[in-house]
Amino acid sequence: MDVHAEHGKIEEKEYDIGVLGVFESETSDFTSKSLQVVDSALNGAIRDLLESKEFLGKLNTIDILRTKGLLPLKRILLVGLGKKDDFSIERLRQVSGKTAVRTRELNIQEIATTLQEIRLNTTPRDAAQAVVEGSMLGIYQFVELKTTHTEPFSIKKILLLERDIAVIDEIQEGANLGQIIAESTNFTRDLANMPANIATPSYLAAKAEELATNFGLKCNVIDESTAKEIGMNAFLSVAQGSAQPAKFIIIEYQSSNKEILDTIVVVGKAITFDSGGLSLKQRRGLENMKYDKSGGCAVLGLMSAVRQLKLPVHLVGLIPATENLPSGNALKPGDVVKSLSGKTIEIVNTDAEGRLVLADALTYAKKYSPTLVIDLATLTGACRVALGTYASGMMANKQAENFKEILKTAGEKTGERVWELPLWADYSTLIKSDFADIKNVGGREGAAIIAAAFLSKFVEQGIPWIHLDIAGTARSDKKRAYIPKGATGVGVRLIIQFIRDLLGN
Repeated sequence: MDVHAEHGKIEEKEYDIGVLGVFESETSDFTSKSLQVVDSALNGAIRDLLESKEFLGKLNTIDILRTKGLLPLKRILLVGLGKKDDFSIERLRQVSGKTAVRTRELNIQEIATTLQEIRLNTTPRDAAQAVVEGSMLGIYQFVELKTTHTEPFSIKKILLLERDIAVIDEIQEGANLGQIIAESTNFTRDLANMPANIATPSYLAAKAEELATNFGLKCNVIDESTAKEIGMNAFLSVAQGSAQPAKFIIIEYQSSNKEILDTIVVVGKAITFDSGGLSLKQRRGLENMKYDKSGGCAVLGLMSAVRQLKLPVHLVGLIPATENLPSGNALKPGDVVKSLSGKTIEIVNTDAEGRLVLADALTYAKKYSPTLVIDLATLTGACRVALGTYASGMMANKQAENFKEILKTAGEKTGERVWELPLWADYSTLIKSDFADIKNVGGREGAAIIAAAFLSKFVEQGIPWIHLDIAGTARSDKKRAYIPKGATGVGVRLIIQFIRDLLGN
């Protein structure tokens, strides 16, 4: 897609459609200079529309005016920005997604927008990034497996028109940033949406190797025999019931900048299909268990974005990938397995498998002596119940105290919000086992926190660690402004922003 900023006035451009934002109840002294000029050229048609209450400027609402030869533009798309006092970068991202979808529905291949002019309490760069991100995320579709699908005209160009030539370079920088991050997020969505008969652990490993080849990353895939040799028995125990071989994927980006941020390890749970094992799940919603690999998919999208942005960081991605299926070889309730850390684990519920694969991955992370470890996992339905689909659960050890605040702020900036749940020592008492060092479940009450308490036992002492439970945010059951139905790609934009904020970028 061609995304670029151009100095010019929308009222002078000969395009099929131009996008203007309107605040709620804005009937005089329009915030946008372009809105003022276009309304005047159309003999007050926009103001008349607002005063008649036919269009109120409510958030994400859209109206379209034909210019009837009064301007070189053929049509004006008005998008409601809501109340001015409530406006934010997230709302700018939302309205951009809405306008992009409507433009595509009109079979128009080029968006000429002035939305980046609406820069209340933000910079031209950040506004441009939000416009491009929202637009590209909003028009995402997963149609790869539809043989009879007639794809509508796709948007081929996003043009950010800017009246102030002094900020053109800054706007172009933001547009480039938004494009890279949106493309990486959509790549993540593609991987997560792919069904389990295609997206096997071997498929993810091949995608990681392809990504490494294309972007100059390091990639190493540990197979089952090697995993057994080094003692990844918790990880391998989950794979026992499947005919598909498990893969432990390591993908690494090393900045060429000598003054780099210290090493960050990001671990992504990648259960390519989760039946629950012998603790079999109910039939309802089982088709959604292909999304249990969303954490691992996000790690691959993250590595793509970090490399293209050339961020001065050493980033290591660890992706334990396997299916969780029942068979004669499957892990059984009551079994005891020895993890890579040496700790023994009593298996009470084979449907609590994500924490088993993450246990060995978190232990493996210590070999990199990281400054911080973050894990992304669709870990517990309990977190989805607690927080719904609008926030990921965040739990962390004491060493990560300073990092937590930066991550929360990144969540507000990106709209991928996180909400902290406590990780008090009391919860660890619930996973004491009579037959092993630890058991993998501790009851239904506080289940999301108990899962994090389990994971904390496998983090090297002294290493800051943050656990993100994305069970509620990794998929959406309905389409929202720039969030599609299906995989959301959550985690990519959040952690990119987090790293940029750490760098002061």
